[in-house]
Amino acid sequence: MIKVFLNDDLLAKHLALQILKQLKRKKKLILGCPGGRSLKKTYFYIGRLSTKLNISLNNLTIIMMDEYVDKKKGNIL
Repeated sequence: MIKVFLNDDLLAKHLALQILKQLKRKKKLILGCPGGRSLKKTYFYIGRLSTKLNISLNNLTIIMMDEYVDKKKGNIL
């Protein structure tokens, strides 16, 4: 299903609520995200809404996926 949002704030808030809903249901969540600014507003709403909804972020792990190390060469790609 494709959902269209009127603006990036509504999208970020919706995504944050979905993440928090999963965290509350599963009690532990690992979230793989791209680095950079693309999810900046989503992270903001995760913080704000977790406080408002009384959902702890202690068991949320965010892994940034944009960089990795080439073990053979030791280079960051």
